[in-house]
Amino acid sequence: RSVPRGRLVRDVASQWNTTLRMLERLHEQRQAVTEYLEGCRELHLSPGQWGLIQDVISVLGPFEEATQMLSLDSATLGQVLPMLRLVEVLLQDISRATRYGTPSYTVSTDLLFHFQTSRHLKAVRANIIYMSASFLDPRFRDTFHTYVGGGEGQLQRKMEEVEDHILGEIAEVYSKEFGASEGDAEEEPHSLSATQPGPRPPLLSTTSTHSVKDWWLRHANRVGITRPALQPQRAQCQRSKAAAVAKQEWEAYRRDEVGEFCEPGSDPCKYWERKRHVWPSLYIVAVRYLACPPTSVFSERLFRAAGNVSSEGRSRLTIQDMNVLCFIRMNGDWLPKDPVSGPADIFEKLCKDVEGHGGQEVGEDEFSDNEGDEVPLLQKAVFDEEYCA
Repeated sequence: RSVPRGRLVRDVASQWNTTLRMLERLHEQRQAVTEYLEGCRELHLSPGQWGLIQDVISVLGPFEEATQMLSLDSATLGQVLPMLRLVEVLLQDISRATRYGTPSYTVSTDLLFHFQTSRHLKAVRANIIYMSASFLDPRFRDTFHTYVGGGEGQLQRKMEEVEDHILGEIAEVYSKEFGASEGDAEEEPHSLSATQPGPRPPLLSTTSTHSVKDWWLRHANRVGITRPALQPQRAQCQRSKAAAVAKQEWEAYRRDEVGEFCEPGSDPCKYWERKRHVWPSLYIVAVRYLACPPTSVFSERLFRAAGNVSSEGRSRLTIQDMNVLCFIRMNGDWLPKDPVSGPADIFEKLCKDVEGHGGQEVGEDEFSDNEGDEVPLLQKAVFDEEYCA
């Protein structure tokens, strides 16, 4: 009677965590299972077997916790390497705390061996993308040596690789996002001088067999359709400036006091939001890495949400409405439950759209596949509580 009621869980070959849940439920129902199988010696579990089940549960526990952490909506790519190191240390602690020859020792050491020799995990640990993402997370910036591993020389080499990689990313972002605007400003006097009154070449020369091509080459850059090729000296100057900006922002980030963002539960996005206008190029690079989910769980949830939204009773949903409903369901935590509390301009636009379409009769064209004749659901109605649940 003291045993909680519950069904036994089946093991699914394609989902490793179902093995853990099966063993946990079996161990939870140990008394009921033992009494039920008391008269069957072939299926009866001995005390040693029950001990083995408990040891396997304790060993698989860190893997389950790590999987749950990396499957959160707020998980970032920078958590992968620290999480791998955490699981490895926990397995080492379990193997040290148990006696040699016990089931717990055997299982933990075997998993630890495969964990350290797996080709896939080795590739992840050596991937510059994962190392850069972890270093750009303020929680793991100052503990780079703990989760990367290796000797002092190897650690220094990895740190230099990360620095060179991120400096290249910053310089590229600066050249694309900010260098082009500065180049336009420098070219502006030249373009204005081209519009001053003076002798202009004829629009079309009839004396050359390549008159059309000559006409294109003369006027395309002047009008602004194309851009003239950068002179080698000017291109080198822009590259030098981008490299200097990258080095400056990189060194400023390494020296910055992360303070409250060192805690395990802190949000790295809030840190980078504060630095958005301080290091604009590095901010863009950091967001690229932090915005990348570490697993495909969120994508799988999106497909599952689409299956729940689409049903036989809602067969007339348009593609646009389907996309909006899935977006609301997957991002409900980010949407205001009360639309009035959201941005005023968006709320006013939604209200006007509702008033504009509220008195109209819905016809067959509303559910057609023609995108030009449809009004997405997001523009038809204000967010409802049931969509944000």
